Amino acid sequence: MRILARYISGIFVRNFIVAALGLTLMITFQDLLSELLDADYPSRQIIIYKALGLPDTFVQMCPPAVMISTVLTLSGLNRTSELTAMYSIGVGLTQISTVIFALVFIISCFNLVLQDRILPPVYRKRMGYYGTVMKKRPDFFLDVKQNKIWY
Repeated sequence: MRILARYISGIFVRNFIVAALGLTLMITFQDLLSELLDADYPSRQIIIYKALGLPDTFVQMCPPAVMISTVLTLSGLNRTSELTAMYSIGVGLTQISTVIFALVFIISCFNLVLQDRILPPVYRKRMGYYGTVMKKRPDFFLDVKQNKIWY
């Protein structure tokens, strides 16, 4: 079963990476084009701002990518009659779905860590870039005067 689990895992992970990157790039590209057509800011600033938003978009696209990769994995195994071969050697649907559920749990934990540890500093940097470079406002924390701190 270890070889079969690695085989199913490889197919699932490959489908997940393709789906997650495809959805993330598609959403980002569509948003980038709409911003570039509005042309409120220079295109270089818009591209950097949207690039700083890629991790957030990736986190949002993980659940649909998991669903798409699950469907593609199981339908691909069914299309090539590999599910029938697995059933014939005594591997049931519970064992096949256990491998997929374990991978979905790992992806969910990775998504949680990404949201908890990676996204807040990236979001802070993105908002700082938007305020200081694009809107040309001074940074709020540098603007506070030390003698008027209680206002």
